[in-house]
Amino acid sequence: WSPADTIISGIGQGFMQATPMQLAFATATLANRGKRIMPHLLLGEQIPGSLYQPFQPTELTPIVLNDNQNWERVIT
Repeated sequence: WSPADTIISGIGQGFMQATPMQLAFATATLANRGKRIMPHLLLGEQIPGSLYQPFQPTELTPIVLNDNQNWERVIT
């Protein structure tokens, strides 16, 4: 592993072909047992001359399994 490997992995060009955000999103989906919330890099935004507007969580279509016990098998 070299410093160059760290850089290319950080932008999703390494051996796994996934960005850190994609991995975090997948891990959060598993931890929430299929409930998916769109990730954001910012907590909110403020347009000049207006008030700060925090981002509200955006729920995506959940992942539904045929047998909910499979979540426990994967998580534990």
